[in-house]
Amino acid sequence: ENNPCTALIGKLGNIHAAYRYEFAYAEYRELALTTGQYAFARGRLIVAVNNADEESIINVEAHAHKYEGLISGSILESNDGRLEIKLAACKGDIFVPAE
Repeated sequence: ENNPCTALIGKLGNIHAAYRYEFAYAEYRELALTTGQYAFARGRLIVAVNNADEESIINVEAHAHKYEGLISGSILESNDGRLEIKLAACKGDIFVPAE
């Protein structure tokens, strides 16, 4: 019950259930791709992953003013249609418009 991996899998299952349609059927758009980072949009969701061994910042297009990280709970505000996502090493998050 106190295993962080189990908690993450449970959280991802809840996110998938809540946003099932968007993950399965919404338009897919690649937003960023480097050797260590990847970000894509699926409908109104933004998924960002940092596979590097150090913290990274991914800057992607954004259509809403404010986003909530469904895994982290963080709130990010876009600036001039861009969202700056800071991710720790080997972490990822799923963002949904918070408005």
